[in-house]
Amino acid sequence: MKKILILLLLSGCCSTKKYDALLDSRIGISETELIKQVGNPSSKHKTKEVLSLEYYNQRTVMKEKRWCSTQYFIKDNKVDSWAHRGNDCCISCFSNPSS
Repeated sequence: MKKILILLLLSGCCSTKKYDALLDSRIGISETELIKQVGNPSSKHKTKEVLSLEYYNQRTVMKEKRWCSTQYFIKDNKVDSWAHRGNDCCISCFSNPSS
């Protein structure tokens, strides 16, 4: 019973709302500050007006592939908006969203 409870606690509580709030908090910061906070992006794509920085993470939890792709859209050297997709775009319910 303890093992089941521990597994549920470790894998079952993941908040997309906290993740969205964290991404919202980065709107308006500079590209340089974003990279300081998050690290180097997995890839960059540039159009005439927008630079897209993509961060991709993948892991396996109990034989299930979990992944998240988060994109920050940079206009005038500042984060203008963001988007994410995947089945692991969240923050643990036990984590502080500002970290």
